[in-house]
Amino acid sequence: FREHLGARDMGRVAAVAKAIDRFEFMRPVMLSGDGTSQASLPVHLLILALLEEELAREGGVCALDAGCGTGWLLKVFLADIMVDDFGLDDQDRHRLLPEASFDVVNVGVAIASVHSPIFAKVFALLRDGGVLTAPICEQADVDPHSGKCVARFRKFQRDAQG
Repeated sequence: FREHLGARDMGRVAAVAKAIDRFEFMRPVMLSGDGTSQASLPVHLLILALLEEELAREGGVCALDAGCGTGWLLKVFLADIMVDDFGLDDQDRHRLLPEASFDVVNVGVAIASVHSPIFAKVFALLRDGGVLTAPICEQADVDPHSGKCVARFRKFQRDAQG
């Protein structure tokens, strides 16, 4: 996380995160024993830090959290920084969304490559100037011994040329 955050002042992000009762969202995860539906707090803080500038825009933003798990990040968006939000989880994965309809999109699961059809579809949801955060797992990110990907969160911005 240090490579993304550097010497960034995390005061505002930490204050927002502390205002939300994380246990409210962890309870279903703990009861089910399935930790795959909830990202760790450091990952959520990284996402908030990467999107801090965009989420603080005057008048709010329209944001999508694709793979929203228990919805903690959406709750943070609503609590402090946004006007409109939308979350998709596994049961919604076939739902069609109009292109160019979001200012901010966060993808909670790794995308195999920036050249993949999935990345293109998600990126197309952004309005001009919109940003996408996603863990990207390129071939160089795969551990040769375990075969596991160490996906790195990246931030992408859509400009007028796409």
